[in-house]
Amino acid sequence: LHENVDFAESPPYESVWFDREIKSVFDIDVYDHPFDPEKGYTRIQTSRADLLVLRLEDLDALIPSVVSDFVDAPLTVERTNTRSDDTYQTIKQTFTLSTSTLERIYSQPMVRYFYSDREIESFINSWSESVESNP
Repeated sequence: LHENVDFAESPPYESVWFDREIKSVFDIDVYDHPFDPEKGYTRIQTSRADLLVLRLEDLDALIPSVVSDFVDAPLTVERTNTRSDDTYQTIKQTFTLSTSTLERIYSQPMVRYFYSDREIESFINSWSESVESNP
């Protein structure tokens, strides 16, 4: 995992996805519209499109209300293929990255758009290498 987390692609595809996939087609610059991390979504309505932008980790909570309203149909969440194996939990509890790598990841415009400074600081702290592991 550490060898593959170098983010050498310039710019990383995720950081330009909105420009390539939304702005180029619908002439909507998502970053020009406010996003409230507390709500976990924003809706952008223009003459060309009605766009729902949301954080994936909020999807379960937003499907029955916000997403259902957006598609004008009742939707529910059904959980399948959940991560309950020990390997995932071990990686989640033990995997860390250097502060410089985390700062590079969390300084991306897309991250800054979707998350508050407090959330980003928490993410960096939770994935940081501990002081004991740095010689």
